Amino acid sequence: MSTYRASRLPVSCRPCREKKRRCDRNQPCSNCTQRCLTCVYENGSRPTNSLESDTLPERNLGDALVGPNESTLAFSPLRQLDLNKEMLDRLSKLEKAVFINGVQVSQLTQPEQTSPRRKPFNCLNEIPSGDKSASINAHSDHLTSNLPPAHQALLLCEHFIDTIQPTFGVLHVPSTRTLIRRAYSTMDIEHEAPMTDELLMLFSIFAGAALAWTDELLHKLEAKKENAVSAFDCYFHSALSIIEDTRTTLSPSVTAVSAISTLAHVAINSDDVVPIRVLNLRSRCYNMCREMMIHRLDSPTVQKQRELGPANNIDLEIQRRVWWNMVASDWLTSFSGSSQEGIYTFIPRLMRVKQPRNIDAHELKMSGDTPNLPISVPTDMTFFFLRLRTAEISREIIDTITPLADDAPEDDYRVILQLDMKLQNFIKDLPDFCRVDPESMHKSKEICERRPSIYGQRISLHLGIHARICRLHRPYHLAAYTDPRYSYSRTTILNSAYKILELRRMMDDPDAKLHFRPERYWVIFLHVTSAAVALAVDLSHNPNAPDAEAIKDKVMGAYETLNKSRKNAQSLIKGIEKNMEQVMGTLQKQRTNAIMPTSPAATSSANLDSVPESVFTDMNDITVGMQEDGFGDEHSHQLWSDFLAAVPDLEEFQWTSLLQDLDFDPSNFS
Repeated sequence: MSTYRASRLPVSCRPCREKKRRCDRNQPCSNCTQRCLTCVYENGSRPTNSLESDTLPERNLGDALVGPNESTLAFSPLRQLDLNKEMLDRLSKLEKAVFINGVQVSQLTQPEQTSPRRKPFNCLNEIPSGDKSASINAHSDHLTSNLPPAHQALLLCEHFIDTIQPTFGVLHVPSTRTLIRRAYSTMDIEHEAPMTDELLMLFSIFAGAALAWTDELLHKLEAKKENAVSAFDCYFHSALSIIEDTRTTLSPSVTAVSAISTLAHVAINSDDVVPIRVLNLRSRCYNMCREMMIHRLDSPTVQKQRELGPANNIDLEIQRRVWWNMVASDWLTSFSGSSQEGIYTFIPRLMRVKQPRNIDAHELKMSGDTPNLPISVPTDMTFFFLRLRTAEISREIIDTITPLADDAPEDDYRVILQLDMKLQNFIKDLPDFCRVDPESMHKSKEICERRPSIYGQRISLHLGIHARICRLHRPYHLAAYTDPRYSYSRTTILNSAYKILELRRMMDDPDAKLHFRPERYWVIFLHVTSAAVALAVDLSHNPNAPDAEAIKDKVMGAYETLNKSRKNAQSLIKGIEKNMEQVMGTLQKQRTNAIMPTSPAATSSANLDSVPESVFTDMNDITVGMQEDGFGDEHSHQLWSDFLAAVPDLEEFQWTSLLQDLDFDPSNFS
C-alpha cells in the first residue's frame, strides 16, 4: 500500500500547483481558461486550454511530448481524441439508461469538431508552428484554430475597412464581408475547413487590422497593445505559412491573388517584417497575375471571348485593382528616396489591362453596365487613381533624368523644372476635397463629413507628392548656395519639407479623424525623416542665418515626432542613427588643429570635441527604444543634438549617405 500511495500523481494541474491556486480539476480548469494558460496534469494528459480546444493537433506536434525530465509521456493528440470520444459515448449511454426520454447530450459536451472554439484576440501569444513534419490536415487544423471568434472577426474586418482599405482600395468591401461570413458559416455550421484562399484572405485582413490597432479597437476586443502585437505576428505568419507551404499548392484565384496583394500591402507598412519577405510577396503576387493572364485581361481577344458568355464584373474589377496597385507600388518605389529606387519592372506599352472604374463599392454589380465617374466625383476609388497618377509621374521622372545609378545630377536643369511643373500642376488640378489648403478644406467640409476617409487619404496623397518633390530637387539643393541658377530648387525643397512636417502634425490632429496610428507606418516615418534631413542640410550651409535657430527648432521638432515612433520603427531609427554615427565619426577623424578657433567650422568642431565617446558607440550594441532605463531615448536625443551642431562640416556625399540603404539593410532588423 505504501508503494501505491507513493506513486500517486497530484490531482491538480501543474499551473495551479505552481501558483498555489485552488484547482477545480476540470480539463482545462477554470484558472487556466481565464489566464489563457495550457492546462497540464501529471497523469500525462495535456488538455488543451479553452483557446485550443477546437483542434487537438495544436502547435508543433513535437510539443506533445513532455520534457526529458518528466517521468511520464503525454498522450498523443489522436490518443486524446479517442479518449474524449470514448468518454462521451459512456456519458450518452448513462443518460439513456437514467432518463426515460433519453435526454440528448448537451452541445457543450459534443466533440470538439462540432463546436469549434477559436483563440480570442487577447490570447494570442505565439507565432504559428513551422513544423514541416505535421500532416497537411493537422497544419490546416492548427491554422484554423488561430482564427478569432466570429464576432471578433467581424470587428477586425470592419476595422480593416476603416483603416487600411481607404488607402489600399483593392478589395471589394461587400464581397469581403460576404467571404468572412461564408467562411465562418462553413466552419461553425457545416463543420468543414474553409478554402485555402479564403483562409489566406482572413489572415491577411486580420493582420492588417492588428497592425492598425487603435485604443477603440482594443477596448472592443478587451485587449492590450501587447495582444495586438502578438496577434499581428500570429495572423501574418499564419498567412505566410499558407503561401510558403510547399506541400499544398495555392491555386490561382481572384481571392488568392487579392489576399497576397493585401498581405504585401500590410507587410510594407510594418517595421516588424523583414524587407526581403515583402519583395517575395510582391513577386508571388506578380507570378500569380502572370499565371492568371491578368496582364492580358483586356486584350482584344479576351474581350471578344467575354462577349460570348457573361463575365463577373466584380472579379474583373478586383483583378484590375490588384494589377494597377502592384504597378503603382513599383513605379512609386522607383522614385522614392529608398535604396530600391532608380528602376521599375512594369512597362506600360506591354500591358493590356484597363484601369479600374471610379465607382463606389455598392454600385459595382456582378453583371450589367458599370459606370465610370470622373475623378472630380468622390468615390471609394478616388484615392486609388490619384496615387496611380503620382506613380505615373514618378515613372516619367525616372525615364527622363540621368539614371540614378550614375550618382550624377541631370545636366539640363530645364528638364528638372519641367518635371517639377508636372508635380506642381498635379497638386493644383486636384479636386477641392483632395487639397489641403484652408480654403479648399473649408469648401469640401460637407463632402468630408459624408466620407470621413477623405481626411486621411488627402494627407497621405500630399505626403507622397511632396516627398518626391524633395527627391527631385535634392541634387541641386547644395548647388544653390554657389550657383543662383538653382535657387528655385532650394526654395522648393524647403517648402515641401515644411509641408511634410505640417502634414505629419495634421495626422495627430483630432480634426483629421484618422482611424490609424501614423507613428507605426514605416513609409510615413521615412518621408518625415527625409524632410528633417533636408532642413538640416539647409542649416548646415547657413549656420549664421537669421532664421537658423528657427530651422534648428523645426528639425528638433521633427525629431520629437520621430521619437514617438521609436518602438514602432526600430529598424529605420537604428539605420539612421547608425549612419549618423558613422558620418560624425568620420568628421571626428578629419578634424585638425589647423582650423582657426574663431571660424564657424571650429565652433562646430568644438561642439564635437565635447561629445562623450559613448555617443560614437556602435548602434549594434544598443537596442533602440527598448531600454527600460530610458538610455536609448537619452542617447538618441544627444545624438541628434550633436548632429545639428556638426552639420556645417558635412560634405555632400555625407548627406547622401545618411539615408542610404536604410530600408533593406539586414543589420537594421537584427
